[in-house]
Amino acid sequence: MKFSLLSAIALFAAATTAQTNNTVADIDDHARMLKEEADEVDNTELNLECHKQNDNYIPSVKAGQYSTSAFHNCFRTSDQIYEFIDTLVIQNPKLLSKFAISKSYKNATIYGYKLSKGHSQSLYFQALLHAREWISGSSIVFSLASILDDIANNNPTAADEYDLYFVPIVNIDGYALTWNGTRFQRKSANEVDLNRNWPTPFKNPNPPPKYYETYPGPSAFSEPETVGINEWLVSKRGEIQGFLDIHSKAGLLLYP
Repeated sequence: MKFSLLSAIALFAAATTAQTNNTVADIDDHARMLKEEADEVDNTELNLECHKQNDNYIPSVKAGQYSTSAFHNCFRTSDQIYEFIDTLVIQNPKLLSKFAISKSYKNATIYGYKLSKGHSQSLYFQALLHAREWISGSSIVFSLASILDDIANNNPTAADEYDLYFVPIVNIDGYALTWNGTRFQRKSANEVDLNRNWPTPFKNPNPPPKYYETYPGPSAFSEPETVGINEWLVSKRGEIQGFLDIHSKAGLLLYP
């Protein structure tokens, strides 16, 4: 079975299970007040309790059954996410490897993972540019686990045609804040919307001030997170054939 570029990307579009909530204004509606819904949807304590009920899953992680691990029963912290994927690396040394792709505002390392069968072309997937969108990171991890399961069970996957790069947590500083009292942290620790810190030919005549959720930073690539990822992507210019940045909320597949 041959996988086209679009079918490979569609795999991740299907895995990202964000739901649309029509009762909440779009993020670009600057009048939106996140605190208004915070009491109802802050699920930090719920997931911390879930961690207690779904602990000690690493010893049972097994090839062909990665996607059924108790790891997936909860949203997970960055340490738990890296521990789980690092276990997959250890168990699949000929397929999966870990690499550093960038640094954060607080100098934390942003990690990526490469699933390779030695192809000359690759696809790139990243998540959690917006720290509070926990399900985007979970979707990447679950998709990687599912692909490895399919490989172990001799099922066709996108990895038959492309090498695959996964960056589960871009906004590593902001993600830590969401687990430590600021569940609705969207921006980086430097209070920049990393999703809007990339260059664009379209100039906003009325750029938002720093306190807005959509503040793009003083200039494109002003933040170490985006600088490092861009430099890495440029170094792979002849290799990467597709790029998918996973978010939640809208339930849409957008393209440049």
